[in-house]
Amino acid sequence: MPTFRAGKGGFLSVTSATGGTVNLSSGIDTVTLSRSVADLAVTSFGDNDVVRIVGLRDGSISFAGHFASTYEEKLSAMLGASTTTSWIYGPESTANTRRKLSGSGVLTSFDIGGGVDGKVDMSGTIALSGTVTSTTF
Repeated sequence: MPTFRAGKGGFLSVTSATGGTVNLSSGIDTVTLSRSVADLAVTSFGDNDVVRIVGLRDGSISFAGHFASTYEEKLSAMLGASTTTSWIYGPESTANTRRKLSGSGVLTSFDIGGGVDGKVDMSGTIALSGTVTSTTF
């Protein structure tokens, strides 16, 4: 039987445009790693059903949480940077033997907002570039 765990120990770090590692874990409360594969239709005249083949894999990792000027400075520098950023995501925690997903990508969005009656939030999305590696911490 699988062991299920709460996400409260989750971890996300990114490598900034200047090469420093930014641990976002203490300021975020949501991370989503989305992966997909293109399905390519190769249906021809005379086929009665759609025929598909597997195309390229794609994905993104998005995060959301609480605004802090430290995060804003580092993430804003990554937005539009000519180099990819490395990321490490631990959905459970960074404890020994827990899943560690890592890869690289391009920060494609970084949003900051807040209302008069609430806190200031931030969110962002990294479009994946290359392979996602799944190992353990």
